[in-house]
Amino acid sequence: MSNTLELLKDLIRRESVTPNDAGCLDLLAERLKPLGFIDERLNFGDTENAWLRRGEEKPLFVFLGHTDVVPVGALHLWQSPPFEPTIRDGNLYGRGAADMKGGIAAFMTAVERFIAKNPHHVGSIAIMLTSDEEGAATHGVENVVQLIKKKIAGIVVVLLPLEGVAVLTMIAGIFLLVIAVAQIIGAIMIGKAAKNAI
Repeated sequence: MSNTLELLKDLIRRESVTPNDAGCLDLLAERLKPLGFIDERLNFGDTENAWLRRGEEKPLFVFLGHTDVVPVGALHLWQSPPFEPTIRDGNLYGRGAADMKGGIAAFMTAVERFIAKNPHHVGSIAIMLTSDEEGAATHGVENVVQLIKKKIAGIVVVLLPLEGVAVLTMIAGIFLLVIAVAQIIGAIMIGKAAKNAI
């Protein structure tokens, strides 16, 4: 099993229904600690946020993600338990597999491989994670950005899970890379216009 798939399965097993993080941030921070990442927690109310950073030099490259998932809904409609990762017909099923624990597992293992090959890389790498994206989204990214924007300078690249977290445009010097993917998307912020990706 690949490191990415193994990490994704571990994340799916954690019942992180918004705004509960269910230990996802601790798992990820512990994994990054041996690579030199400093773990700063910026929690607000019932929301857990982590700012994980390696290095202090410019430029700063930031990955953005959320560990929370939407409620599972009617359990009888699931073909397998929502928090038990299940591979069926070559696809992985489980709450959060696509949005966005799969993305987190992918960028986490990519960062690990990058640092293994480039231990003295130029610039800094950070990972910003919140447990409040699928719900009210009032104590997550927006609050964290307000706190950290005074600490960071230079070119900041942020990878976004969907097409819009406009609050991040507050950071001076931001470079937004948009990658278009032909896929059906669905998120709570889209409302009734969203379609189930499955």
